[in-house]
Amino acid sequence: MSAPHHPAATPPARPIRWVGTQGFLVECASLEDVMAVHAHLTAHPERGQRQVMAAAATVLVTFTSQAAAEHAAPRVRTLTPDAGELTGGRIVEIPVVYDGEDLAEVGRLTGLGVDGVIRAHSEADWFAAFGGFAPGFMYCASEAAPFEAPRRNSPRTAVPAGAVAVAGAFSAV
Repeated sequence: MSAPHHPAATPPARPIRWVGTQGFLVECASLEDVMAVHAHLTAHPERGQRQVMAAAATVLVTFTSQAAAEHAAPRVRTLTPDAGELTGGRIVEIPVVYDGEDLAEVGRLTGLGVDGVIRAHSEADWFAAFGGFAPGFMYCASEAAPFEAPRRNSPRTAVPAGAVAVAGAFSAV
């Protein structure tokens, strides 16, 4: 089933970058656009669509054939996601103990101090925005990011189970 096309409300075309011959990355203007495009293509797959995966600024769409990908590309570039497709989900409360080895550094880097980081992070409503580098790892965002924490110069090679991570405007457990 093909996605509905609304010519009167068509936004400027999103750039795409081909990934091989059977897929492409859709470059989105914002995280909200990523989530809307992902939700739309999940609810209304293009003919021959195999997989759709969201990231921070792109959506990867793969197809069963080159012909299907080529047919879908112009439609996906200009699709107008339905406004109601982002509703739903469920609330998951995750108990957090703020005692990590980087907490004081995050407080210093954000200018909030330890107590300010804890308060800002725990009072924010976070939503799962897109999957990460491992199954079940979700990058979470907030409507109004409580703070921006710079990424580490070198990524960790191991993270304790249940650890809360912050980087940029994202958080993850």
